Amino acid sequence: MAVAVLCYHRISPKDDGEAMPLDVFYWQMKFIKRFFNHLTADDLNEKKSKGVVITFDDGYVDNFIYAYPILKKLGLKAILFLATSRINKHTILRKTLFDYWDGKINFNELFIPSGMDKANKEFLKNGTSSEFLSYEEIYNMRDVFSIQSHTHLHVRHFCSHKLIGFYNPSLKIKHSWSLPYALEEEKLFYGLPIFPMKSVVSSRRFFVKDEVKRAAAGFAEDASLKNNWQRELRRVINNFSSLGHYETEQERIKRTEEELSKSKKIIESSFNSKVNHLSWPFGEYDDIAVRLAKKTGYKFCYTTEKGYFSSHSNPLFVPRIHPHKKKLIFARQLITYSSSFFTKINKKIKSFS
Repeated sequence: MAVAVLCYHRISPKDDGEAMPLDVFYWQMKFIKRFFNHLTADDLNEKKSKGVVITFDDGYVDNFIYAYPILKKLGLKAILFLATSRINKHTILRKTLFDYWDGKINFNELFIPSGMDKANKEFLKNGTSSEFLSYEEIYNMRDVFSIQSHTHLHVRHFCSHKLIGFYNPSLKIKHSWSLPYALEEEKLFYGLPIFPMKSVVSSRRFFVKDEVKRAAAGFAEDASLKNNWQRELRRVINNFSSLGHYETEQERIKRTEEELSKSKKIIESSFNSKVNHLSWPFGEYDDIAVRLAKKTGYKFCYTTEKGYFSSHSNPLFVPRIHPHKKKLIFARQLITYSSSFFTKINKKIKSFS
């Protein structure tokens, strides 16, 4: 058994450097259909032979608009890992490629997705975002997608008391859209202290003291335009005996277990889907998270670690592959067979369209 588990997020008509371009995705799915065994979540349970599993993380609406019609047309199945807090609460069923193929709409009438950062910022600010799937859209995708868990909140919090810097609009930090949640602030402002972040299910949470944030805010109002303001602010912050506190280990365990079970319950009750597959948000987990996932009823946990799933793999640590946009590189990513097999189909790959 050797399985390539592919990890997608967004599909877009435009190549924005983040989403998988629509034409490339279509080619990749036709390539899988022609050259590989296509496996489902149930096939992993039964540990069937070599092949490819297709997965999508988060629950973006373009999965319904673009990916779903292509997969259905080709007779392929996929796993959709939903972050259940992101489900669009509005009753809405948007137009898809099926409507375009049937001549009901022009192509430019289809929803054009924004970047993932923008989508998540919008959700955290408003509690909803048009970038994510509605309940109706998810329900209509169940003939192609197995609906599984990506936890509920899908956000990062501070996991350490070690100060790494201060917020300013030009700050470059991965998943910066999580900062309002981590800081417990609706609006970010100059000088807010920044600490290391991890997924809410993979670590204890560190809470910043309100008085520390107030001191930073007052200082930044006067000093943000001055040179070396961050060095001066660090001296102010260092006068505090502590910058915050951690939740207790018991609080962390309870919160993590609730996070894992809430997503599972929402999906199973809303979509009549048995949930025993989990994708770790941001690929982050620890021993406690894994133990609690197993306790909650998850049998397969998917990571962002590169590699192939085999009969010798631990199902609680399923590696995945982020598909490359270039055709030949993508083809090589899927080759789990012998080099002679690759030589045999190499010419066909180059001419495949």
